[in-house]
Amino acid sequence: MIPGKADFNDIYDADDPHLYYTAMQTLDYCIPEQARPLFEKMIEEIKQQQKTEKKLNILDIGASYGVNGALLKWGMSLQDLFLHHRQPAASPASAYGRRLLERYQLRDDIDITGLDIASRALRYAQACDLIDQSITVDLEVDEADDNQAELIRRTDFIISTGCIGYVTDTSLRKILTLNNSRKAWMAHCILRMFDIEPYQRLFAEYGYHVWQHPVLLRQRRFASAEEQDQVLKNLKTLNIDACGYESEGYLYARMLFAMPLDVWSKSGR
Repeated sequence: MIPGKADFNDIYDADDPHLYYTAMQTLDYCIPEQARPLFEKMIEEIKQQQKTEKKLNILDIGASYGVNGALLKWGMSLQDLFLHHRQPAASPASAYGRRLLERYQLRDDIDITGLDIASRALRYAQACDLIDQSITVDLEVDEADDNQAELIRRTDFIISTGCIGYVTDTSLRKILTLNNSRKAWMAHCILRMFDIEPYQRLFAEYGYHVWQHPVLLRQRRFASAEEQDQVLKNLKTLNIDACGYESEGYLYARMLFAMPLDVWSKSGR
């Protein structure tokens, strides 16, 4: 468990996401919707830069039940997911989850691979067509197998919405090494309680131009006073002023972008 962050391990990887979505709704979890327009803008930039009609391959690190896939592939909202999963699913859970798709139009120009250590959550997301492929591996300690490595190699865009901290530069280095010849663009939401500099250095080392979005993204309310106290201590250690942000009861994240240096140098930015 990461010091300072509430532990949701008991509900993060289940056959049915009902308890997870119930907990997240209670805590006003909102960062995927905060990040979605930034992801979509970058998707359009990548497509313009690549000048191709092929599907854009997206790797969602920390995908769990496929929230980012639901928002990006199907145009859902978090409220849609919360409402649909407000009761435990009838068996099988994946069939119940797929009923939600009937009201939405699939976006067919992106292909999403979910990466997580949560095998049951990924299985649910893939069975519901919220993601297209899944990679179940703990890159903090293990290596990707041949099939997993190939999915990472073909990635055009790497995203995450709050898993950095659980997923460290150890995992990201392995991903970037496998993907080095393609050099996927990246957009990561990194909670302010974690030091961002190791990731900035890592991306620069692999030949990226790195920058931050100027606006902080709200993640969720603190799960307890103890969680807030510990996060405030972490922020103080990092010399980050929590006034008006974490001090008001919510976790906040920075969006860190990275694009290949050669692309950035030609972009005229």
